[in-house]
Order: sequence, then C-alpha cells, then structure tokens
Amino acid sequence: MRGTNSAVLHGLLLKIDAMINRIAVSGLNGSNHILRTLQDNISNVRSTAFKGERAFTLDAWQTPSGGGGAEPAMVTRDPTQGPLQGTSNALDFALNGPGFFVTAADEDQRYTRAGNFSLSADGHIVSDGGYALLGYPGSRAEAAGGSAPTPLRLPAPLAADASLAVDARGQMILSDAKGATLVGTVAIAKFPVEGGLQALSESQYGESAASGPAIFGVADGAQTSLQQRQLEQANVNLMDQLTSLIAVQNAFSAQAKSLSTYDEMIKTSLSDMP
Repeated sequence: MRGTNSAVLHGLLLKIDAMINRIAVSGLNGSNHILRTLQDNISNVRSTAFKGERAFTLDAWQTPSGGGGAEPAMVTRDPTQGPLQGTSNALDFALNGPGFFVTAADEDQRYTRAGNFSLSADGHIVSDGGYALLGYPGSRAEAAGGSAPTPLRLPAPLAADASLAVDARGQMILSDAKGATLVGTVAIAKFPVEGGLQALSESQYGESAASGPAIFGVADGAQTSLQQRQLEQANVNLMDQLTSLIAVQNAFSAQAKSLSTYDEMIKTSLSDMP
C-alpha cells in the first residue's frame, strides 16, 4: 500500500511540476512579447511618422490552449497623429489629419504618413525606399473623382531658379522665370478599418483583407491638410516606454525566479520520497 501511495504521489508531483512549468513559461513568453514590442517602440522614437504599438496578453485560462499563465494575444497600433516638426526641405510633407500618402514601385503599392521625399534623377518624387509619390495630373477639382492615382513627376532637369509650392489641399505649383505650372495634386488614401493595415518597413503599410480597400481622394484642407516643409514625428513617448520597459523587465525576472524556485521545491520533494 505504501508503495502504491508513493507512486501516486510521485505521479501527482510530476503533473504539478508540468503544470507549473507550463504556466511559468507561458508567462515568460507573454512578458518577452511585450518586451520586444517596447524595444521596437523605443528604437523607432526618431523614425518619421512611426506609430507605436502595444502588446496585450490574455490569461491563458481564457485561451484555447488553457492551462493557466499568460500568453501573447495581440498587438495593437496607436493611430494617433504624432507632432509636426518644421524642416527646410520643400519635398518634406506632413498630413495634418487622417489619411496616408500613396506610393508605388512597379506593382507594389504602399501607404505611409512619412513624407520625407526627395527628387529622383528622372523627376519623380520618391520616398527613402525609392517608392514614387502618387497623385493626379490636374487640380484638386479634377482629382475629386476618386480614380486610381499615378506617379507625380516634375520636369527634369529643374531650372536653377525653380521653386515648388504645395498648398493645404495638396496642389503642387512649380514656379520659375517662365511662370507657374500646376504639376498635379497629391493623392490621399483612407481605409474602412485603418487598424487592419499590414505593417511593412520604413513606416509603410499595405492593404489587407482586414483594412478593406483603399479609398482614394485628395486632402480637403480642413479635416485633412497637407503641410509642406513639415514632417510628422513618432507618436511614441520615450519616458512612458522606458518606464514600462523597466516594469516588464522586473516582472520577467520575477517570473524566471519563481520558475526556478518551484523547480527546486519539486525536485526536493521527489528526492525525499521513499
């Protein structure tokens, strides 16, 4: 009988050990997921128009796997606009209000709020990644139909005395000694579910089934306005992120220590058994 009870107790301790390890490891995984998100936010605090993210964990009792602890559940992106900062570059644009710039390279179309553009050798206005800024060849009134935009292009080479002015509605006027020319109007894209956009590189996003299709238009100068010689900054508060990082690191260390303590307790209990 004593041998039978000992075997039962031994098996029970092993099951408890497995359960404790499962709970602790899931908690560590959840904390690690949050740590990586915070570290990514901190590393991008100076990235143009970067949108901070927040990782959430759920009690694993509430997840399909069950078993206690905490598991990574989802990452949400903070859509709020970052502060605008002035620059001296005529091809730096910021959107004040909802919407995204539309860029493309070949068949790859992307959406971004990072308006730090430059002029390519062939006159296209391009992002850091080489994606051409899209728009409409005419005025805002002519672009109001919502048709698909095309790459905007300036004459190349530009005259030495050329200057570019872009108004709040995205209309681009190129002026030189010969006069002023309407280059076109910058396109703006909006989505049924902005949070459903797929995050890509360089503060760029891609359309997805969750976001719904892009709705093309132009800035109205009121709800959304285009600001030339301005760039949107990251919407990440560095001090908040650092404070959260320290708290999560402490929690991670405590969880790891608890796991080690429980393991030692189980091993001691097993070794003391007859």
